[in-house]
Amino acid sequence: MPHPVGFDNKVYISEQSARIRRRMGQFEKLYLEFGGKLFDDYHAARVLPGFDLNGKVKLLSELRDSAEIILCISAKAIEKNKTRSDIGITYDMDVLRLIDALRKIGLYIGAVVITQFTGQPSADTFRKQLEIRGERVYMPRYVDPAESLNSSVTIRHVPPVSDVYEKEGLPPAKSVDELPPGERRFLEEAGLLEGIRLREKVRTIRTPKKSSRNSG
Repeated sequence: MPHPVGFDNKVYISEQSARIRRRMGQFEKLYLEFGGKLFDDYHAARVLPGFDLNGKVKLLSELRDSAEIILCISAKAIEKNKTRSDIGITYDMDVLRLIDALRKIGLYIGAVVITQFTGQPSADTFRKQLEIRGERVYMPRYVDPAESLNSSVTIRHVPPVSDVYEKEGLPPAKSVDELPPGERRFLEEAGLLEGIRLREKVRTIRTPKKSSRNSG
């Protein structure tokens, strides 16, 4: 019998949930970031033929006995009234929709985090709206990395990226350019890129070897 062409949702959910449970056994608490859309992920369905629009939610449902969901939304997106073009609702309304839909299938919503808050009035209004509903809300004030480096806060230790990759069993990154864009941007904004050991290794690798000369 020929195998179906395209994305296999059953294999995805089975293997991913098993892998996540193994990882959970290695830590006191494991944090996983789910990017994109939890419901109605039309983009994933376009690039992965056969992908279930709600595949990520079905994966989370397999972990409902031990999963706590923290939803994050940018204060900048709230202030700009940013809208999901695929279903035509604003990001803040989508958060409310997600809370209700996830709870309906038995998933636990632990909190909502409003990120990048710098005093936006609309973000504060949304916080109050969530709290009226009884939601736990965190809204830490955003601090520019350059300002934090000039303050009394001292970063005592940042593990070299190469050590983190090795510990996680990931292929070594041979150069800074091979790091994911998000990691490079974070290190650059925090002023840490130049000091990490990985960059020092790259500098050493790129240094041409001096030709040895026999002393006469």
